[in-house]
Amino acid sequence: MKYVRITDFLIEGAANYKGLDVDLFIPGSQHYDFENEVCVISTRQDNYEPHSDLQELSFDDYEIAKEIIVQNSPQTQEKNDIEKLREDLKNAIMELSMAIAMGGM
Repeated sequence: MKYVRITDFLIEGAANYKGLDVDLFIPGSQHYDFENEVCVISTRQDNYEPHSDLQELSFDDYEIAKEIIVQNSPQTQEKNDIEKLREDLKNAIMELSMAIAMGGM
């Protein structure tokens, strides 16, 4: 198995995997940073034509790149924002409950 970083993978909004065979990608291993037009994948493809936009990675480097992409994804940011709002709401409800219990308001 190989781990590959693909840069400039979007051409006019369509994915360009620079000659890699998508049928050999490990399902679920593709992680995309659309803002920077970078993706990392793991593949069963042993041989492929060299390309300046393809960089073979070690497993550890793939995991690091994947984690950076996941942590910076809009979905993760939105989830973090929702968790923050949920915590703020919980705290406000607690404060309000305490104020009511103490006869205030």
